Amino acid sequence: MSFLMISYVTGLGFIITPALELLKGDKRVLPLKTYIPYSVSNLLPYLVTYLQQFLAVFYAIMLNVNFDCLVYGFTIQACAQIDLMCSRLTDSLKNIGGISSGRKPETNALIVECVKHHLLVSNLVKKIRELFIWTVMIFFFFSLLIVCTSIFLISKVSPKRRFMYFQRYDVHLFLAEETTQL
Repeated sequence: MSFLMISYVTGLGFIITPALELLKGDKRVLPLKTYIPYSVSNLLPYLVTYLQQFLAVFYAIMLNVNFDCLVYGFTIQACAQIDLMCSRLTDSLKNIGGISSGRKPETNALIVECVKHHLLVSNLVKKIRELFIWTVMIFFFFSLLIVCTSIFLISKVSPKRRFMYFQRYDVHLFLAEETTQL
């Protein structure tokens, strides 16, 4: 829940910044740099476009947080099922007793249940992998596209201003790394 709140506060700051510039009397700036096939110099198209971008940012935040939690939730579920299976198998092997006494029929049934459980968990992990491999590939593709576009835009800047871009980029990478490590 705290990850969602931090994301929403960040998104709100990202959305409010252009509105604060508008209050200073500067030109109308939208929160996202996008291609808009119409003029936003009038107030109504500007407000409608601003509202659309506001809703898009918060919808994207919600989707991102929920997707991250879904992947981790499925992973935790699979790990919990494996731990449960190991615990059941350990308990059933403790109840076997000595080797000379032979196995009890209940122990055989428990081992059979553990094997069935293992097959179900294996099938679950396979389905989770098949479901998320495409999502991860698409995420990787768009992340790569964003990084390449950013590098291209930085290369088009004059050499004097490029140094400032690289400093900001380094700070951004450092903050992203620190956030990831938390």
